[in-house]
Amino acid sequence: MFLVNKLSNKLNNFILIYYNMSLRGISKKNTTKTQLKNCKFQDAQDCPYTSYEDCPNIAEDCHLKEKNLKEGKKKTDSTHHRLLIFGILGIVVYLLSYIIFDTSTEDKSFNTYVLLFFTQASLSIIAAVIITSVIEMPYKAKEFISIILDAFTSEEYLKKLSEKKLTDLRKSITSLLHKKDVPNMPKGLIRLDEKICDLLKHPYYKIYRQKVLCKSENNEIIKTYIIDYTMYNPYNLNHPIDVDIGFRQHIYLSEGRNLSDIFVIKHFSIKIDGDPFKNITNDVIIKDSVLNTKSDFYNKKVVINTNNGKKIKGKNNTENDEIIPSADNSHQEQLIVSFTDKIHVKLEYCVKVPSTDNHYTKRLRYPVKYYRLDYFVDDDDSKLYGQLIGTLMDQSKIVTNFSEDGKSLTIETFDWLLPQNGVFVVVESKNVA
Repeated sequence: MFLVNKLSNKLNNFILIYYNMSLRGISKKNTTKTQLKNCKFQDAQDCPYTSYEDCPNIAEDCHLKEKNLKEGKKKTDSTHHRLLIFGILGIVVYLLSYIIFDTSTEDKSFNTYVLLFFTQASLSIIAAVIITSVIEMPYKAKEFISIILDAFTSEEYLKKLSEKKLTDLRKSITSLLHKKDVPNMPKGLIRLDEKICDLLKHPYYKIYRQKVLCKSENNEIIKTYIIDYTMYNPYNLNHPIDVDIGFRQHIYLSEGRNLSDIFVIKHFSIKIDGDPFKNITNDVIIKDSVLNTKSDFYNKKVVINTNNGKKIKGKNNTENDEIIPSADNSHQEQLIVSFTDKIHVKLEYCVKVPSTDNHYTKRLRYPVKYYRLDYFVDDDDSKLYGQLIGTLMDQSKIVTNFSEDGKSLTIETFDWLLPQNGVFVVVESKNVA
């Protein structure tokens, strides 16, 4: 009996030690970061999607793909499963001990010793499971609290919300955020935040360069405009976007003169996505219409459109090229291009204006990251003045340079300009006192 008790104690100690070691096993995690190919979100925190299936990007590696595989993998080495296995093992051993080594057999002494050995062993296993469960309770409670806190503080639940719900949530948060400390906040200003956020879904210029060359001739000024810009699609490659690359130019068309006499497109080319540059100079038509507003300098408005009335698109774009008519017929004054990634536009045209037309205004249609204007005049008696116009502009990111003779100026920006921001240039005679 003494020998059985001693063996049982040794076995109990062994079971407890082995059991705790198995529960506290440490697995080494591979923390090596790999560069993801064809993915715009190298950091998992920046990824706005919740599952690999929702992501439209064609990536060889993916944060979500790795995450889904880990979540779908059966965790057979978890503490919960080990507790369950050891608990069932202890109960099974305890029951089998009474079934196999029944004390009703002839050799009761031997069976009693064996029964005592296995029952104590099984009770030790069950006790180990209970003790470990009690020990693990504080850690489980902390883990449960951590999960709840993560649910409220992480971005996972935000990624699962629809665009409308997210927009409504942003409006509520923005309003509450400012009303808390500013109860008399002007209501109109807060809508600027909504308008700026809405621009994130529109195309934008990454680079917009423009040159204006002015030459005096026969009481007229011949203005040559050279424009070069790159525009990007803020959506993914599976979401083509339409953009108007046409322009409206105000002119003065006197009686007896044709539009072609004072307005000429010299060059117009466009590079869509990965396609080569395409010359569309002969594919557009020039129209003029009467101005709705009275002006001392202009009486006509020039617009351009495609000669077939359809969208311009890349070779791999399978979207419908029909232009949807608008109620106000504004589509007739647009030159629509459909693209998925980016477009590069080069345009050069000339306009003849009266010599009294001594100013120039440029308004941007879309947000622009980098803008540059170079303006030149050939008249020795003229001097240029110009500045940026608009709202929310950082003056420290704006550079304006005038030549010593006053015949040229350069305006350059290195930060975002919003739609309807632009430049204003005035040509003044040096002889004016």
